[in-house]
Amino acid sequence: MSTLLSRFASERIDSAVSRACSEHGLDLTHMTSVYAYLDEDEDAWPRCCGDGCDPCVATLGAVARRALDLLDGGA
Repeated sequence: MSTLLSRFASERIDSAVSRACSEHGLDLTHMTSVYAYLDEDEDAWPRCCGDGCDPCVATLGAVARRALDLLDGGA
């Protein structure tokens, strides 16, 4: 787990990721991919290649960003 996330209880992280997935319409089977993003600095997140991947890395990044916002107190 990243240093950034180490300050949060795992249940709180799970809840934020689950909610962010739901908000973005991302199936919960992709939660582990979102966790992988959360273990990296945002600058290291991959960018969309334009090949129509499902899910797109841009979607995974948006979900990870939303989860971080939720963890930081965003409603």
